[in-house]
Amino acid sequence: MSDLAVETSATLEAEEHHATSTGISNEKLAMWVFLGSDCLLFGALISTYLLLRHRSETGPVELRDPSHVYDIPFTSVSSFVLLMSSTPT
Repeated sequence: MSDLAVETSATLEAEEHHATSTGISNEKLAMWVFLGSDCLLFGALISTYLLLRHRSETGPVELRDPSHVYDIPFTSVSSFVLLMSSTPT
């Protein structure tokens, strides 16, 4: 048996072990499942926003002023701690 035939049969055996019953590789199937679920998630979020955006005419009173929603000093400290904890030593 030639080296090319042995190499080809070894490659085919390796590819057979990494394929689903449909013949698609596991990596490709996982990527398509991820992309599909990502599209469904963002489709649901966008459609929910479009359906509910005009339900309230005024909105909550406390949300009119951004300082009630965003605590800048706390957010700054939290971001700094997160960044410092992720840097390699």
